[in-house]
Amino acid sequence: PFDFNRRIAEAYTAEMLDVIALARETGIPRLNLHLMRGVYVTLPGKRIYLYDVYRDEYLKNVRAFAERCEKALAGSDTLICMENVDEGLDDFHRAAAQCLFEYPHFGLTLDVGHACMTGDKDIPFYDAHEDRLRHMHLHNAAAGPHMPLDEGSIDIQACLRRAERSGSTVVVEVKTIEGLRRSCEWLRTRGKL
Repeated sequence: PFDFNRRIAEAYTAEMLDVIALARETGIPRLNLHLMRGVYVTLPGKRIYLYDVYRDEYLKNVRAFAERCEKALAGSDTLICMENVDEGLDDFHRAAAQCLFEYPHFGLTLDVGHACMTGDKDIPFYDAHEDRLRHMHLHNAAAGPHMPLDEGSIDIQACLRRAERSGSTVVVEVKTIEGLRRSCEWLRTRGKL
């Protein structure tokens, strides 16, 4: 929705407004939004992201999107939560999040597996904005993402404590039925399910 091409941005925004209408109709409490990196140019040794180079225009688009979503969410308890991405948040993502925090229907999603896979580089940002944390994608990780809760290197108990402190909803995000069964059993034996 932040794309510099207005037709693309409008298509994304229209889709989000349809999703908001569905959420209102069905009582869905959280909508998840990935902050995309957008278009970039690859140079020797680095990528240059247009959202970073043209940050003022990018943030103007972020605010325009937020205002339309806020209007659609008026009187609703549904929140739009921005998720950390698997490569970590860039500075322009953090600036976008700061803009979105100006609106009451926006919060954060912490995907603990994405955090782990980036060496927890986004955790200081989440610590600083724990009051905006409203949703969590919970799974374990080590050799790869989306592992059941009973294996991997993430301190799942600490994640659950963070979710409880912030009042976040939690989705167990594993990719197989067996992984879900094992994760549910792990939660059940600890009195969390």
